[in-house]
Amino acid sequence: MGEVIFITSGKGGVGKTTVTANLGKELARSEKKVMLLDFDFGLRNLDIILGLEQAVVYDISDVLEGRCRLRQAMIRPWRDLSLYFLPAASRADYLPGSDRFSYLMEKLKDSFDYILIDSPAGVSPVFDITAPFLTSVIVVVTSDSASISDASYIFRTLPEKRQTPRYLILNRFPAGKRQRRRRLDAEDLHLFFRLPVLGTVYEDRKAGECTDYGLLMSEKSSVAGRSFSKISRRILDYSSINKG
Repeated sequence: MGEVIFITSGKGGVGKTTVTANLGKELARSEKKVMLLDFDFGLRNLDIILGLEQAVVYDISDVLEGRCRLRQAMIRPWRDLSLYFLPAASRADYLPGSDRFSYLMEKLKDSFDYILIDSPAGVSPVFDITAPFLTSVIVVVTSDSASISDASYIFRTLPEKRQTPRYLILNRFPAGKRQRRRRLDAEDLHLFFRLPVLGTVYEDRKAGECTDYGLLMSEKSSVAGRSFSKISRRILDYSSINKG
């Protein structure tokens, strides 16, 4: 059965979607079969990060409402990797019916090693419908105080009765020692949240170019690319421990 990872953030603009796309590709490069689900209904941009906006014909709502089959809506960006993508519904108020959604999630868990869900920022009904299927939650934060405050609120609102493992990723951390002297680092976040930090993604001047042209960090940005490679290996390590 595949692992379902819910990737979210307390506020927008911290790079949550970029993290989802790059982690998906790194996991696929480790010979895992990976599905990326865009659940940011009405505001989808995972297709843009992947450079696939012109390739979208159907979305998850078409699958759930029976207007197409799952294989018709899935997009495979790179033929040499087992990485697949299912676009979000274009309607912001769309919320899947529970029975059809449950059937879809069970089918995906049977077919993929990892299902990464790119969720809306902040508190969203999307978490409630996905919660029964989740194996872990990753909250993406920056060292900005507003991002950390909003991430704290996210953790306070997650239901305590569901003991889903929770992790942090520190994104857009300054690469230069001088710039990061007064910034909270991964160790600070671990002490503050009392949660494991999967890794730190360092700022890279080529990151903006990757986003603009649908390129992933491992293809263009060596600093950030190495960061995502390390985080994906850590996710694989945690998976093997939990299954063991």
